[in-house]
Amino acid sequence: MTLETVQTWLEGGVDITRRRALRSDGLFHKGKMFAFMSGANLVLKLPADRAAFLVQSGVGTVFLRGGRPMKSWICLPFSDEENLRSLCRIAASDR
Repeated sequence: MTLETVQTWLEGGVDITRRRALRSDGLFHKGKMFAFMSGANLVLKLPADRAAFLVQSGVGTVFLRGGRPMKSWICLPFSDEENLRSLCRIAASDR
């Protein structure tokens, strides 16, 4: 899984840019970052209720930066492509 894959999933729906932030490449919509890679995981900024649900259900984990949790940022393994596509659309459109 790469950020290029995520950009391809979102083509035509929203205006996505890619640039460097938080020491890695990230995807931005309307100037705000909504996705980046951390190892093999995709990290998405999601609405708080959706993020809490994904953590509680065991689908994702809270992203830690320097040992501190980043609010609403969720690490998701690349295991269910259709679910990830949907979550990427939500993350991009929530900006």
